[in-house]
Amino acid sequence: MRGTSSLSAVAAFCCLVAHPALAAAPDVIDAPRAEPRMGLAAIAGIGPYRLDTEMTVHNWALCISADVATSLVKARGEGKAQGDAVYADLRAKKACGIFPELQVILQQRVLDSPSDEVGQAQIFGALVKFSGQWAKAFVVSAEE
Repeated sequence: MRGTSSLSAVAAFCCLVAHPALAAAPDVIDAPRAEPRMGLAAIAGIGPYRLDTEMTVHNWALCISADVATSLVKARGEGKAQGDAVYADLRAKKACGIFPELQVILQQRVLDSPSDEVGQAQIFGALVKFSGQWAKAFVVSAEE
């Protein structure tokens, strides 16, 4: 799917999200882990990442658009309560969710939150692998 147009990649991602087999995705997104983590506190993994390299990441948020990811990061920067409220709303709309494990190919860095901000975060435009297919999406990596 890497060589297809952005429009067809987005359409494929939307079909994957709307697929009945994925209707339970929100329950799977926050599956129990060894140390239970809730809401935005679960987003993990800020660090130096290489673009155009396939990798597996853990506890990253997956969002359907750059605007959705940006609203999540901005709310997170305003404080835990605000961040958790925005995340809960986005999750309910199936616009964003935290996955225990994702296969990604980071394509471009979209946003870095200010380094003086508590809970610094990064947003990347990426290809994300679902059921053997690559789809375009936006992923958020953050430190607690």
